[in-house]
Amino acid sequence: MVFQVEVRSELGEFVKLTSLLNECDVLFQKEEEHRRLYVDPENLNRVLQEAFKLNLEVNIEQKNIINQTLLRKSKVGSNE
Repeated sequence: MVFQVEVRSELGEFVKLTSLLNECDVLFQKEEEHRRLYVDPENLNRVLQEAFKLNLEVNIEQKNIINQTLLRKSKVGSNE
């Protein structure tokens, strides 16, 4: 199980949030038209705390992603 955290903010605010998080806090992120982070349940609280500190609006949705290895490989590919 993975949580999708959609951050409703400007790109600059999204970058601030991701810079406060450790790489292990986030499995995968997308910065397209919707700024989304995908996090494990044990890291969800930390991500939400940092978003709250920055006064960001977030939408949380539970996702059933079976193969997290593929998700992690996607994260590596997103850095290109």
